[in-house]
Amino acid sequence: MISELTSFLNTNKPASVQTVAEAWNTEPLQDLEDGVDIPAIYVYPGDDETEDAGYDFRSGAAVTQVAHVDIICLSGDMEALKAAVRLVLMGWSEGAAFTSLQLSGGINLGHKAGDLVWWHDTWFNETQIRET
Repeated sequence: MISELTSFLNTNKPASVQTVAEAWNTEPLQDLEDGVDIPAIYVYPGDDETEDAGYDFRSGAAVTQVAHVDIICLSGDMEALKAAVRLVLMGWSEGAAFTSLQLSGGINLGHKAGDLVWWHDTWFNETQIRET
């Protein structure tokens, strides 16, 4: 899901966003690497959750996939950019076998590297897998 979500964001990002990429982790950096322009969006995989899908005669599982989306921008731009990114992501689907992306919650990770603020949203979708 992460590659597809990153690609979708790259194509549909808010106009002010300069960088969209997959993240190595979800820890804010004190100093961004050279060549990283802000505002930036980084996508990182979360843990999948599964439960029995309840099929009578075959095995299967309901799978919840999690993606973390970090937004990095100047503090004065955060509210507008956060709203724009959420608007783009709300309802996106990985495909016919998946539910639409839903927001689970968000948290301010704080100010880093001067006036930059890091916002961390958690998103999820669901699908079912079963033996054929």
